Amino acid sequence: HGELGHGTLDPESTPRPIEGLEGIVIREVSAGGWHSAAISVTDDLYLWGWNESGQLALPCPDGQPELYKEAQVVVVRPIPHLVASLTDVLTASCGSRHTAAVT
Repeated sequence: HGELGHGTLDPESTPRPIEGLEGIVIREVSAGGWHSAAISVTDDLYLWGWNESGQLALPCPDGQPELYKEAQVVVVRPIPHLVASLTDVLTASCGSRHTAAVT
């Protein structure tokens, strides 16, 4: 479901760096059921993987349609994206279908 952050949905048996986070110093990571999160040393939050329930802070199929009438629904984002709406993130935790962040 893209939770490895390598741009594909394929499983991998050997760990490797996430190219989308190259040059960003990461201080904390969290892995959920099918998505992942990372927090940089500058307190930025990056999310990637499956978004069916909105756990990537993007419009989703399970979301409230009236809020996203003009937004493109994102089901999978297999590369990390910055959650620009959150700053000074202290910690984050991924569950099976949610992400919680403390600012």
